[in-house]
Amino acid sequence: MKRLSLLLALILASLSLVSCEYGLWEFLYHGETVQTRAENLTELNDAGTSALVSHLNSKASSGTYKFLVITDIHFGKPNKDRRDEDLYEWLDSNGSGIDFCVNLGDTADHGLPSELDNMAPLESAIKTRCPNFPAATKIYNILGNHDLYNSGWTGWKEKMYPNTSFYHFKTNGMSYYFLDSGSATLGKPQYNRLKKAFASDPLPKIVMTHYPVYADSSTVLGYFTMQNSEESSALISLFAQYNVILVLDGHTHKYFKADLGKFVEFNTPSLVDNVKWSVVTVNEAAKTASAELVAGKRAR
Repeated sequence: MKRLSLLLALILASLSLVSCEYGLWEFLYHGETVQTRAENLTELNDAGTSALVSHLNSKASSGTYKFLVITDIHFGKPNKDRRDEDLYEWLDSNGSGIDFCVNLGDTADHGLPSELDNMAPLESAIKTRCPNFPAATKIYNILGNHDLYNSGWTGWKEKMYPNTSFYHFKTNGMSYYFLDSGSATLGKPQYNRLKKAFASDPLPKIVMTHYPVYADSSTVLGYFTMQNSEESSALISLFAQYNVILVLDGHTHKYFKADLGKFVEFNTPSLVDNVKWSVVTVNEAAKTASAELVAGKRAR
């Protein structure tokens, strides 16, 4: 019994030190299950997405387009000196090349609605600096594990566009899928719905998820992937089979890029902890998408 207690204490102590402060909060505060949250794959057809799709189709017909990727914003993180202005300064010089933006999760540090309220001014600051961003289009958000703390799912789905955690949209030449991995798993129902959607969608695909699907086993990042190795293997096979070309994720607060043959997995570090973000360039004619890491001038 003493050995078991010591082991549990060591596990809890180690978890409290790693990325995303993955400690007691993770064990004590959960939202609804992923099976409840992701019971349907929503196809977005609102005014903002329709405007974006028209805009991207127009740009793709004559060249490429780009989108911004931010993640692990952690509004409300204690004793954290934010450097969001580094992103704004970069956008002042580069925002004319950005057509939309994706946020890969952990917007709130403690899952509180008051923390999520900070997303509106951040979104406004980004859109102001990106003149190609369609006026009605919003930032596309996915759910992170921190967003679920303190029963955060209720506030997240009310405040965070598109108010669902499992969704997709498509242009003439590319499909975008946003997954709910906030509980470190997709769960079998979500996986099966995703597989069914993939099977009827021949377009090349870009997939967004908070938790990484794969990480080199020689690094500590293996700890931060989805925790069911069978599920991870099944997802990698699914992505390879159904023309996924790029997987974008966060959570680790570290940069890594894994070439898995049929697709690349690209992990973007934290906006608040690392002062970094990514830009993805899409060429629909060539059926390619590539991500590039960008560091703010005060990157950590």
